[in-house]
Amino acid sequence: MDTLAWDDLVDMLHPRTSVAYKRCPINFLKQHPSLEATLLADCNQDLDTAKALLERALHASERCQAANFYIQAVVTGRTTFLTTNLIGYGESLLNSIGCSWLIGRTSTCAISIKHESISRCHAVLGYHSDEGYYLTDLGSRNGTLVNHHKLPSSDRRILHDGDLIQLGKVKVEFFLASIDHRHAIFCENTSF
Repeated sequence: MDTLAWDDLVDMLHPRTSVAYKRCPINFLKQHPSLEATLLADCNQDLDTAKALLERALHASERCQAANFYIQAVVTGRTTFLTTNLIGYGESLLNSIGCSWLIGRTSTCAISIKHESISRCHAVLGYHSDEGYYLTDLGSRNGTLVNHHKLPSSDRRILHDGDLIQLGKVKVEFFLASIDHRHAIFCENTSF
């Protein structure tokens, strides 16, 4: 199912929620007050920088070229969080602010993917301040690939903007948005 079809499905299920509303940075911040406080603090209270960073995160589906799903990672100094359309009928959903997120089929995983090829606890997506975002397979039954290369169990693979991740049979594009010490938003544009 392509991204447009996901958005159409969300609009049919939730007719009062338009795509424009869901992708508005200000409304997104209002729905996530804990993120609003930390994001603005990391951006030295510069609302324009925070909005630009969130715009990138909320419109990640438009960057998808190789998969229908994405994980958008964001780092703003001391704050790291993810948005993804893997859960919630294609809508960009915020995952908790943190430094590691369990991916798997069970509902207790931070990113729960209800697909038979996904193990209960399939992989971990994490962040380390010196290395950036990384992915580790947890001995999953159907494996994890990054840019078509199988990830050995328990090995840590550093992720880059545009990487293609395959968890079992589910393909996901990984995107990265960040701000540097001058608060200019940058995103790598590597291809695989």
